[in-house]
Amino acid sequence: MRTKFFTVLSVLVLLSMIISACGGATPAPTPTAVPPTPTPAKVEQPTQSVAPTAAPAKALKIGLVTDTGGVNDKSFNQSAWAGVQKAVADLGVEANFIESKQTTDYEKNIDAFATEGYDMIVTVGFLMGDATAKKAKEYPNIKFAIIDNAFFPTKDSATCPDTVKDCYADGGLTNVTSLMFQEDEVGYLAGVLAACMSKTGVIGSVAGMEIPPVVRFVVGYQTGAKSVKADIKALNQYIPSFVDPAKGKEVGLAMIAQKADVIFGVGGNTGNGGLTAAKEKGAMGIGVDVDQYLTFADVKDILITSAAKNVDVAVYGAIKELVGSQLKAGMETANIKNGGVGLAPYHDWESKISQDCKDKVTAATDGLKSGALKTGYGEAAAAPAKALKIGLVTDTGGVNDKSFNQSAWAGVQKAVADLGVEANFIESKQTTDYEKNIDAFATEGYDMIVTVGFLMGDATAKKAKEYPNIKFAIIDNAFFPTKDSATCPDTVKDCYADGGLTNVTSLMFQEDEVGYLAGVLAACMSKTGVIGSVAGMEIPPVVRFVVGYQTGAKSVKADIKALNQYIPSFVDPAKGKEVGLAMIAQKADVIFGVGGNTGNGGLTAAKEKGAMGIGVDVDQYLTFADVKDILITSAAKNVDVAVYGAIKELVGSQLKAGMETANIKNGGVGLAPYHDWESKISQDCKDKVTAATDGLKSGALKTGYQP
Repeated sequence: MRTKFFTVLSVLVLLSMIISACGGATPAPTPTAVPPTPTPAKVEQPTQSVAPTAAPAKALKIGLVTDTGGVNDKSFNQSAWAGVQKAVADLGVEANFIESKQTTDYEKNIDAFATEGYDMIVTVGFLMGDATAKKAKEYPNIKFAIIDNAFFPTKDSATCPDTVKDCYADGGLTNVTSLMFQEDEVGYLAGVLAACMSKTGVIGSVAGMEIPPVVRFVVGYQTGAKSVKADIKALNQYIPSFVDPAKGKEVGLAMIAQKADVIFGVGGNTGNGGLTAAKEKGAMGIGVDVDQYLTFADVKDILITSAAKNVDVAVYGAIKELVGSQLKAGMETANIKNGGVGLAPYHDWESKISQDCKDKVTAATDGLKSGALKTGYGEAAAAPAKALKIGLVTDTGGVNDKSFNQSAWAGVQKAVADLGVEANFIESKQTTDYEKNIDAFATEGYDMIVTVGFLMGDATAKKAKEYPNIKFAIIDNAFFPTKDSATCPDTVKDCYADGGLTNVTSLMFQEDEVGYLAGVLAACMSKTGVIGSVAGMEIPPVVRFVVGYQTGAKSVKADIKALNQYIPSFVDPAKGKEVGLAMIAQKADVIFGVGGNTGNGGLTAAKEKGAMGIGVDVDQYLTFADVKDILITSAAKNVDVAVYGAIKELVGSQLKAGMETANIKNGGVGLAPYHDWESKISQDCKDKVTAATDGLKSGALKTGYQP
């Protein structure tokens, strides 16, 4: 079909060139009333014109307006255009498309077709609802078909107010047909297969904008997965764009780092980024909207199936009804029962998917057809829009810093899987981003904002006062009455109770305690009597780590030389490596990297020179594979546990303002496992760590840190 189309088009172009050379050609009509996008000097017009050879002037003219994903999005815009193209070939209609570059293009692109006398305009996507309804009323003699948006009487709606009974029959949309799909049903089947195929018990979905069709896919996916394995962890993140594959890949990689081995890409090119992550890491993938094995060749070998909605069939069917004068206003719904949605073939995975998994998909299909199974969307879904929304604002280290930002996000993701909340993150690129990133979540109606790091204290306090109905949880910063402080002056007794921060919970950690244990182990393992710490900015949490480390080391060897350098950045691994190499040149044989990516540079130096390393914040053996073989342990603060706990308290209406402190005694901080060094660390060193742990718990030992 595609070859035939381009052959015909090539012949037509050649003929037009010959005629033009003779000077007698009249150009085909093009839309002229539309300001072009994005260059004002050029008029936007439909492209890819296909016309039958017989009486083209009398053929019905079909125009398709894409969403911002474009006609080659490997997803539903592309599928819609395929349906139109089939109608050109089979039904003798003419067709063009216009790609919307941004949402402000919708109306003028519809106008372009309407003013050129098109008989039917197909608009693609939920977001085009308002523009379609407005223009349908403006052009009552043109038929409209919209994909993924149905209209219902709604209070104060400019499109269809609740003063009418039916938006189509008496609400002014008598020329509109909504082509709808029960994405939750095919999402359910995708979830059944994903759960059955998963080896880790963790699956993920990288979703586009949080709009009804996408939400239906996600809810069905999670419900289907839990029908197979009730305890499966189903991660999800909505990303506010359909054209951001880089962000989709980033989110996909983060999910895979949390052991997800199946990724459902459900958001146009953004979801495609999630599939790219799966390809890169050897995970399984599930496509969306179309059989992406046929449209997204780069990832086809990892696709176990695609959750297909036959948009091409629906569009073709609507055009066929128009040609036969049978097209009616209202909704036409595609589902499992009528074959309008369904899983794509397994292709390369046909022999790799067990018969048991195939049988589970067949049984679920039958259950959905009969109505015996419910997808969880709708009444049973507990109205997804009402779920608590959690936003996380990272420090400048970013969500993949292999340290505390990454750990904080892992805690949020666990809450998504276990507690039914929704979540997104924003990465701060510089400190001036803090306030505007908080504003971004606050203005979108988020219920809780988690801010990561001591440096975010002022921004968090300021915005907490500005948004008193939003809960805030900040990691590593507690507020105390301080003279001349703009945040909390000493005229109040308690910053939380009467200082305006009644909506703030500070998640604090006694880093000096776990730093002490790291120092004990470092001193015991050192052969040279010299150890080092490559530290980030000289702020309280980092200082606590360093002071504890040095005190713990001296408790084992009073004459040990404990080198340290603070570096005024958490995102300078090159500087960290330079400092680490300098310490190793001074005979340091254990390096404690304690400063995000800057500290990671110190660990890289240790790896390069064959020294031992100690990670920080998380078990870096699991997050920093490049250096895992030299890590004797990590000084871990369980940021993920603290963040998850705060969200759980929020869900249970038990979250209180003030400080929640994690320490050795309550298990909130501690050394990570020794991993590859388990057999290399002597029993004497292990006993020293155990004794120090007991001493810190009982209060018999002091870390040396003075607040």
